[in-house]
Amino acid sequence: MGRRRPSVPAPARWLSHTENREAAVKLAQSVVSTRLAAGAQIVGPVGFWHQGEFDSGEECQLVLRPGSVPAPRPQRAVRDET
Repeated sequence: MGRRRPSVPAPARWLSHTENREAAVKLAQSVVSTRLAAGAQIVGPVGFWHQGEFDSGEECQLVLRPGSVPAPRPQRAVRDET
């Protein structure tokens, strides 16, 4: 009999940030269309601290919902997209 790999529970959500909304949309389309995530939500632009001051810009947050996707695959795919 073959040895079974232990299942890894999927996290509730993955978070990523992009430089602008266009990059967030491109990444979301790529990850969802290849079924690495069940869904994506784009939030932004977001505010952030930079050099001791609060600022806002084009940066967007991408929230990915994994569904039944194993945890390691989407993380690798997101790194490959950037």
